[in-house]
Amino acid sequence: MDSKIELIEGTDIIKVSYRGDVTLDERVNCVEQICVEYKALESCIKILIDAQEVTEVMSEVEQTLFANYIASREELEGARVAVLVKPEQLINNTVIEQATILGHKTKLFNDIYIALNWLNETE
Repeated sequence: MDSKIELIEGTDIIKVSYRGDVTLDERVNCVEQICVEYKALESCIKILIDAQEVTEVMSEVEQTLFANYIASREELEGARVAVLVKPEQLINNTVIEQATILGHKTKLFNDIYIALNWLNETE
């Protein structure tokens, strides 16, 4: 698995790029890194996850565990998360549904510009 976490220049949006097979442990490590390195950002963290090159979908159990882990992180309370995928790509629907139920604003996109606009919307 290849992952990269960076702040998009000139914004307050954290971009996470995944490629290949991404395990539950690797995803948890990325969340931990975001919570530690970007805790100084405003209270509503904005994250763009580029999952277009992910080749493996987590099991239902792993997805539920991951969603519960995300929800347990105070740093991510009220986070807005845009997930960028290819139209034909298999996705981790359970994570997205469960994270939404637990209070996160998570949405799928096929276009990076629409995703960025959504992340920058004020409510």
